[in-house]
Amino acid sequence: MTIACVPVRIVLWGVAREMANISEKCVDMPKTLSYQSLKELIFREILAELLPLEKCCILALNYEHIWDHDTVLNIRANSEIAVIPPVSGG
Repeated sequence: MTIACVPVRIVLWGVAREMANISEKCVDMPKTLSYQSLKELIFREILAELLPLEKCCILALNYEHIWDHDTVLNIRANSEIAVIPPVSGG
């Protein structure tokens, strides 16, 4: 069985951008997946250099933070997934 995939853009912010040495990456991603599956794809396969940030980053889908980690995500073609690390400052 083939998994239906769509093109998406992963956008990196802050220290994630510095660690990966890129600001964004275009990839194909399954149209439907769990939050946990999305994290595993990003931090363990697509951008494995970001693994140290996995537990502290927030993910956003099309400019909306994903707060419900039990949700099933429906990803449309050309969606934007943001990797947002903790920020500091005053």
